[in-house]
Amino acid sequence: MENNDFVGIPWVKGESGFDGADCWGLVLLYYRTVFGKKIKEYDKYIPEGPERKRVIDTEKQSTGWKKLARPQEGAVCVMALLSENNFSHVGVCLNSKDVLHSLSGCSIITKIEVLKRKFLALEFYECLL
Repeated sequence: MENNDFVGIPWVKGESGFDGADCWGLVLLYYRTVFGKKIKEYDKYIPEGPERKRVIDTEKQSTGWKKLARPQEGAVCVMALLSENNFSHVGVCLNSKDVLHSLSGCSIITKIEVLKRKFLALEFYECLL
């Protein structure tokens, strides 16, 4: 499967398939398809706000994730939109320069340098699960 096969997947709240996926669902789909890894799924869509921040913070602190100093292929990119401590969006690093993510509309590949200008903070994590 090629990275471009993941581009253009419609953004669909709470889904994680080729017919539709939100940002976390796209990460789940990519990891399932490319790496054969199953990452924790949630039974419902978590809207933007304190609950989503809590879930992302909990995942970041779990033993299944290792914070990286820089992006690398397969790393999960966690992005903060409203404040440096409010991480609310995720994607997958395709390499050290590009991230696959789905913010709205459909999934796209964006240069990390562009994401650094759009988001207040980016962090990168290796999935150890």
